[in-house]
Amino acid sequence: MEFTCWEELKKKYRIIANHHCMICNRYVSHTPDDWLELHERYEYDYENRIQKLVGYVSICHECHMYIHQGLLQIQLSNGDISYEQYE
Repeated sequence: MEFTCWEELKKKYRIIANHHCMICNRYVSHTPDDWLELHERYEYDYENRIQKLVGYVSICHECHMYIHQGLLQIQLSNGDISYEQYE
């Protein structure tokens, strides 16, 4: 996806979320270090190994890091990434 399209999606979802994190509902103040981030939502068909994009959510940095940290821990546990990649 082109950068400009991504920026437009971010702007659209910030408005939809009324500048609140769609996970924890914290108001995000629009300062340079405090912006909502756009995160993709997927559905998974594990049996057929299909990943389907189903939408986006506008979330604060803390919630975004929580999501990705959890994914990294699963990948580390499964041996999909090394400890060096995890750090």
